[in-house]
Amino acid sequence: MEETIFEKASETFLILGNITRLKILYFLMNKQVSVNEISNALNISQSNISHQLKYLFMSNLVAYKKEGKKVYYTTSDSHVESLLKVVFEHVGEKDENNN
Repeated sequence: MEETIFEKASETFLILGNITRLKILYFLMNKQVSVNEISNALNISQSNISHQLKYLFMSNLVAYKKEGKKVYYTTSDSHVESLLKVVFEHVGEKDENNN
């Protein structure tokens, strides 16, 4: 594999290393929602949500669609959701084995 693939993967894992970003991505799975909806659901300020969405968008982890003045966000593709599911499943499995 080319070195750039490893660099991009490393950058993606760095972005995913933020709890707020993980919560946002988890909330976005299988739906399109506005910043306001994310903010209300996660009890995080709209400015913080917007700031984190910028990083997620720049990393190609989220996509957005404009409808008039509203902007709706979702995960960029099924790979993102698959990655999240595997990570959460892995972490949950470790928790179950440690009890």
